[in-house]
Amino acid sequence: MAKRWNLSLYRLRETVGGKESDFLNVIRDPKSVKIHDPAQPATIDFEAKLVLSVSKSEEPGWAELFDDDFANLKIPKVKRVDGLLLVQVTVGGKSPIFAFSFGQGRHLLKPEAILPSHGLGVALNAMYRSADDRDHIRGVDSKTIDQNVFNTRRQADRRTSFDSFLVDTRHDFLRSIVGKPSDTDFWGTRLSGSHGLSANPEVDFSDLGGFCRKVYATFAKGTPDDFRWTQTLQPVDDPSLKTKLLAKGVDVLSGSDDLNFAIPEIIEWDEIAHFAVTCLPDLKFIDPEDLDLRASLSDLDKPKKITLGNLRKWKLEAFNQNDAVMHSWSLLHCLSGQFNLGTETYVVSDGEFYKVDPNFLTALDTFVGTIDDTKYALPVAEEDPPEGDYNALAANSSGNYLLLDKKTVKVTSQTSPVEACDVLTADGAFIHVKRKLGSS
Repeated sequence: MAKRWNLSLYRLRETVGGKESDFLNVIRDPKSVKIHDPAQPATIDFEAKLVLSVSKSEEPGWAELFDDDFANLKIPKVKRVDGLLLVQVTVGGKSPIFAFSFGQGRHLLKPEAILPSHGLGVALNAMYRSADDRDHIRGVDSKTIDQNVFNTRRQADRRTSFDSFLVDTRHDFLRSIVGKPSDTDFWGTRLSGSHGLSANPEVDFSDLGGFCRKVYATFAKGTPDDFRWTQTLQPVDDPSLKTKLLAKGVDVLSGSDDLNFAIPEIIEWDEIAHFAVTCLPDLKFIDPEDLDLRASLSDLDKPKKITLGNLRKWKLEAFNQNDAVMHSWSLLHCLSGQFNLGTETYVVSDGEFYKVDPNFLTALDTFVGTIDDTKYALPVAEEDPPEGDYNALAANSSGNYLLLDKKTVKVTSQTSPVEACDVLTADGAFIHVKRKLGSS
């Protein structure tokens, strides 16, 4: 008899490494796992493989803290079993492969095999089946990509509308959503979508083919009208274009600060003691923001180059107080920022490339074009002065200007002092001097 299961599901790309995906080439390390076939394949309407990884018995990392401090203390060593069920179905003339993850089973997959944001697309369609579906949302993760990358998670104490989560639909990238699906009989009572999809349907093993087909059909409906803004950034799936973008990204990273590294997921910071990168084992830092990869590699006795292969191989690792690795990400997966390739603009986030909708850029340029040119003259900077020096120069260029750079005021709605502007004019214009991307 079928029962409810908490299932985590990923859809895999049609190709991996330039080859058609199959049950073997989507696995990160096939030699380190055990692969099992269904006992009665003729009784199911899909193909499947069960992949298992069993760790050695280990004492938990925190046990060392209590060595010899408690009488008769015996903390058992335990094994960890991670599972991955690969399912291939036939639907709509296609043969997509899905991966159900158990334990930490998703880490058995090659990261590049996972189709990004697929679970988010399924969840949005499952939650917003009609115009009456509004107060269904319990939580939202979003990311703001700017000079600083902000990962934001908001959770409500009860289901409410998406608008209640104050996501900026002009600037934010929607990463995941949690809520109640319209069809609770099929999906269960809670659905979560990001790269993967989490649901609690009532199924047994033989039902998983039908479940995957429903997931496929739900995603194929496209983005609900209320969420068309999420298409401002379109994932890049064309292998040849992605190759060009990777090469361009390496060039940009090697020569400027326009790209940097960001943690690709929300983490529990109080569990992290420090970070390190595997190519610089003697360098420890408290925050990835403190990493200057280009300079650190140049300072080595035998300098190392930033290449695509190295970005794939080198890891950013997060350690706990016992020097145990809590998280590990390839530097390529942590790459973050924006650059142009030809006439198109692309954003890279979590190692994935997204093309910015040219209609969005056109609308933005049109809006900026409606803003009147300033009537206030500022002096031309000689060479490349620090911002503070230039602000003083600008303020002194007219008797109607007042220098307010680094002078802050405290307001009740902010926890930090606010710098109102760099230069204030006699008729009340606030002039902000910026040399790069944004200003609070």
